[in-house]
Amino acid sequence: MRRSWGQRVLQAAALTTFLVLLGLTIFLFREGMPALYREPYRDLRFGVHAENPLTHLSADQVRSLVRKERQWADYGGPDAPVVAVHLSNIERYVQGNASVEKIKLVIDSLAQLPGVLLALPPALFPTKAKPITVSWNGWREIFASSQWSPTYEPVPSVGFLPLLLGSLWVSIIGLLVVVPLGIAMAVYVVEFLPKRLYYPIKILWELMAGLPSVVVGFWGLVVVVPWVQRAF
Repeated sequence: MRRSWGQRVLQAAALTTFLVLLGLTIFLFREGMPALYREPYRDLRFGVHAENPLTHLSADQVRSLVRKERQWADYGGPDAPVVAVHLSNIERYVQGNASVEKIKLVIDSLAQLPGVLLALPPALFPTKAKPITVSWNGWREIFASSQWSPTYEPVPSVGFLPLLLGSLWVSIIGLLVVVPLGIAMAVYVVEFLPKRLYYPIKILWELMAGLPSVVVGFWGLVVVVPWVQRAF
């Protein structure tokens, strides 16, 4: 049986959708899997004051100390305020146009503070500081953490829960808006639309219904967003 042009278009759209979804799945898994076993801060060295008894911290403990949610004494450290020193806040202590030698001198002086917590590249790490290890549990960080801040320094938060809850909220709000409009449009097309427009609209509608939202969103990210940025 010979297929109509509409069937061929639908088949081509379905095949294209499948290939795009397959490519997105492979890309996301390839980019995301290293987060389960590779520390995002592997290029940094962590250190404390030489007399600080701690030798190991978890990633969550480092975040709590940097955010001042916990103090050293909570983890068996010294009774001193936390002084976090990392690349994101180094400008608090030195001017933006300072030389590397000046930055190293400032870091060396900060390393003498009892409550210092260093997270720096090896080239800037002071020799008088005591290195410590920081553990990373990728499965716990992704699936058990309730925070999402992938660019937070020195230790990012990559919890999956905020993304899931955000998607659920967007879906619920979208359903409350789209379902009434969709029902109204369906009633209008079936009952009131002129016959000469019914079949073209019906074919277009079926094509749009066959496109997954992730494909539409990806197209909007690649095409619409750059156009809006250039236009406005």
